[in-house]
Amino acid sequence: MRGEGVTARGKGSRFAPCASRLALFLATGAGVGYSPLLPGTVGTLWGVGLAWGFRETSDLVHLLGAILLLGVGVVVSGEAERLRGQKDPPCVVIDEIVGFWLAAFRVPTEITSYILVFLLFRALDIWKPVPQLERLPGGWGIMVDDALAGILANFSFHFLCYYGIKILG
Repeated sequence: MRGEGVTARGKGSRFAPCASRLALFLATGAGVGYSPLLPGTVGTLWGVGLAWGFRETSDLVHLLGAILLLGVGVVVSGEAERLRGQKDPPCVVIDEIVGFWLAAFRVPTEITSYILVFLLFRALDIWKPVPQLERLPGGWGIMVDDALAGILANFSFHFLCYYGIKILG
């Protein structure tokens, strides 16, 4: 069909070829998802940099950014899944980026706080507290479990801080 991109695996795309390349670019975190070692961790570090860059924004901007990134992530990760011909390809890291963005909500801007949130997020992302979320269709299955891991990491961080666990720094 005209305007339909086709991958090497023969899977059709609902996007034009240029848009498909853009979707892959965004889904892979500008290519960091192609890291040969620990692409999810590398993607999370990209999310750390993004969250750090926006650390002085208002809560409203942070939450609207999370909603926007989640929506974009659902679309582009679903497209990347179709293009790559596999469920939740390892190169797709926009889910880790968005997950960390949510994890960093209202976290103090000290490096030690970000390290703790990073560790909490990665642990929850790997553990998958609600593995059924990965069965959601397309990009939803890719994005929602990491969004939940980010929210739980954020709650865990604030719980630890509230109950007196001293953050170094």
